[in-house]
Amino acid sequence: MPRIPEHTREDLPAEAQNGVNQIAGGVGRLSHMLGELADNQAIFEIYLGKTKALKDHGTFDAKTREAIALAMANENNCEYCEASHTRTARRAGWTDEEMLAIRAGKVTWDPKTAAMTALVRSASSNTGDVPDDVWQAALDAGWTEQDLVEAFAHIMGNIFNNYFNRYARTEFDFPAAPALPE
Repeated sequence: MPRIPEHTREDLPAEAQNGVNQIAGGVGRLSHMLGELADNQAIFEIYLGKTKALKDHGTFDAKTREAIALAMANENNCEYCEASHTRTARRAGWTDEEMLAIRAGKVTWDPKTAAMTALVRSASSNTGDVPDDVWQAALDAGWTEQDLVEAFAHIMGNIFNNYFNRYARTEFDFPAAPALPE
């Protein structure tokens, strides 16, 4: 059961209208997460700010962003985000098998994706600390220092989403992500 009231387009607080339209457009149903975020303007503005900053200034392609999101959702045990990003990762071009491997931390087909997802998992599980060998492996795989700085913005953005959905106990509004193989 969700802990935070979930707004719909019909009862959306006036101060959240513009931000919702920027993110979700003017039509259609709101995701449960967005409807809950809209309940408090402070948390909603933080969400809008980080979303806008990554959209306007981020350089990663959709597949990289979704690989990071899937790895982070798994690392932070956010089933809502795993489900949400399974849908968006599929649209970005990941196969079902690749998404399972990303979530499981078993990327074998691409050293660059493997290095990035290992780095974000390490940062998430170690309160931001990334061992030197993991950092160097990302550089050796072709990521630049600037890329690794940007990765931190994606890490923090995903931690925000993962923790919020766990905190709020956001209910699924789409199918759950497939279970990882044992």
